[in-house]
Amino acid sequence: MIKCKVCGSENEAAALFCGTCGSPLSPAEATAIVEEATKPEAVAPGPDDTVVPGQGIGARRDLGTGAAQGRPAPTSAAGAADPNTVEDDVSSGKPTIICSVCATVNDATRTYCRKCANELKPAAPPPPPPAPAPVARKISPVAIGLGAAAVVVALALIGVLAFGGSPAATLAPTARASLPAATTLPSVAATVTPSAASLTFKEGARTGLVAFARCASDGTACAIYVINADGKSRSVRITSTSPSAFDPSLSYDRKQVIYSVKPGLRIVAVATKSYVQHSTGLGDSGASWSPDGKQLTFAGIRSRDNNGTDLEIRIDGLAASVASQPLTNNDVVDTQPVFTPDGKSIVFVEGDGNAAELMIFDVASKTVKNLTTDSFEDRDPAVSPDGTQVVFASNRSGSGFDLFILDIASGQITALPSIKGDERHPYFSPGGRYIVFSGGTAGSEDLYILDRTNNKIVTLTTGPSSDISPTWH
Repeated sequence: MIKCKVCGSENEAAALFCGTCGSPLSPAEATAIVEEATKPEAVAPGPDDTVVPGQGIGARRDLGTGAAQGRPAPTSAAGAADPNTVEDDVSSGKPTIICSVCATVNDATRTYCRKCANELKPAAPPPPPPAPAPVARKISPVAIGLGAAAVVVALALIGVLAFGGSPAATLAPTARASLPAATTLPSVAATVTPSAASLTFKEGARTGLVAFARCASDGTACAIYVINADGKSRSVRITSTSPSAFDPSLSYDRKQVIYSVKPGLRIVAVATKSYVQHSTGLGDSGASWSPDGKQLTFAGIRSRDNNGTDLEIRIDGLAASVASQPLTNNDVVDTQPVFTPDGKSIVFVEGDGNAAELMIFDVASKTVKNLTTDSFEDRDPAVSPDGTQVVFASNRSGSGFDLFILDIASGQITALPSIKGDERHPYFSPGGRYIVFSGGTAGSEDLYILDRTNNKIVTLTTGPSSDISPTWH
């Protein structure tokens, strides 16, 4: 046995290189063996197979991986095994490994060939790279809100199952009851649009009449016009511009339009263009017809003050002699009332600026509830013909005013397709398939129609004037 001077391992007496660290045990003989192994007739190493330092001791590396079934041992001319490949100190019966470079038989415990220092065993595979650190995933405010809502619903259902009974169907009438806050979109571009494939309507081609106000580019000298909803005929003016006329509302039978002047409200007959003065109250504006045509609702001032800063929602009959009755009584501005199709409720706007919210007033119980509760300006409400949705304009998209639809039952808000500029004053068609609205930049708005079945928008009116505040029946 011979002891390695580098690592102290015991090696066979005939070994030229240490089986543990590959260091030469006899430098002169090791050099000769290496030169012999690298002669042309020997197995030539690949381009990357070189003699490189190993642990600072000049061991041979990368000359091939030894294997029990490696290159067969060289034989003599008579066919007997070459005696140079079998060493006396390699005991028979022990596991062996043959060097793939010089064909020397080695003890299987060796790491390096005792004749040429070739690495006999495959190098241990490198440790796997560390797993990347988990990336923190941002959760949007909408996702957080939906998750919280799901937890609340689950807890409510558990409570019902545990204690019996059913969830309350309605809130107890109060002077100021509040519905759950409607879904609030973040102040970014709208991301939710309706699926055209999921919307079907019995309504076919566009029919009926659209009434609207046409104003000069500076917003003055407005007159009321009507136009067929199919856009196949020219618009017709039914009022003069003196005094300026605005906020038109077409009756359900398409025979009359109520509109605002200063002061008061007027009703004009579409066929004859003759009008009657309905009211002379300061601030009376934004009138809307009841579905049966027997009542009107509007914003006005009567007893609280006379400076036009505290509008209330009022309701009255068609007779000018009948005093209107206040429906709201608070310290903020209430405007833009519109009846629901069943005539039992009125949707309106409470507040101003980014505090403007959509509200709903129940005529029978005289209770008011929130439809929206957020930090956006929600305006111009109109109720769908089936009474389940409210279309409105809002600045919640963060880029001026765009159109949204609110589902009254769930409070879910959905963004509608938009055009360049602001979209205001939306109104449903008689069958709910279409929505007419005014759009563009201030002073040059036109009327557009959105088809909800395919989300396509077409132009209804064009011109240098500003066309605003359409209603459709």
